Amino acid sequence: MKMNSIKYTLCGILTVCSLLMVTFALAGEVRISNVRGTQFTVSWTTDQPCKGEVMYFKDGLAEEITYDDRGKDYVGTTHFVTIKHLKPNTTYYFKTVSSGDIIDDNDGSSYLVNTGPALIPSGSLQPAGRIYEEDGKTPANGAIVYITVEGGMGKSAPVATLVDENGYWYVELVNSRTADLQGLFAVTGDDVLGIEVDGGLMGAVALITSATDNEGGTNLRRPIILE
Repeated sequence: MKMNSIKYTLCGILTVCSLLMVTFALAGEVRISNVRGTQFTVSWTTDQPCKGEVMYFKDGLAEEITYDDRGKDYVGTTHFVTIKHLKPNTTYYFKTVSSGDIIDDNDGSSYLVNTGPALIPSGSLQPAGRIYEEDGKTPANGAIVYITVEGGMGKSAPVATLVDENGYWYVELVNSRTADLQGLFAVTGDDVLGIEVDGGLMGAVALITSATDNEGGTNLRRPIILE
């Protein structure tokens, strides 16, 4: 083979490799929310649209796979996976998988979650509103909303939800738990909500607001605009 042909071949290989590297999705911080007796949610973002899934297991059992709440074939830059049908007061280990082969296993030690006891909440308190992208007009479809309650009982464990295609979000706060997950967090009107919205490539924002119900949709919060 002539030297020029070797050069061209190497250039072609390097170009293809570079293109492949560009298409890899880089995963962001893994967050855990909605921990109850029989479920928990794992969420993260990526810098490019891709599929996301969670591989989880407990001691002595084989790994299982759970896909995004929006469906097995969902592709996006936000990833929201709820693992259900678990046992209360049990330790589970997990790792996230982005784009089929980008695995985040917490540097080899796997992430872990301890489910809480089985508790039955009563009543309802649902804050709700709309979230838009930076232009203030485009619904932030797929953005992740994280909420913690702060008040007389201290600070709650985080709950989370997704923004729908029309920009609406809501969350049921009676499911909130104490930071140690052992009890329900009794939310009152004097408490405040710490709201964080992560829209991946759409942007993010954080704010503090009051803990009030949407009253059947008549008391929606002021629209939130991502930055």
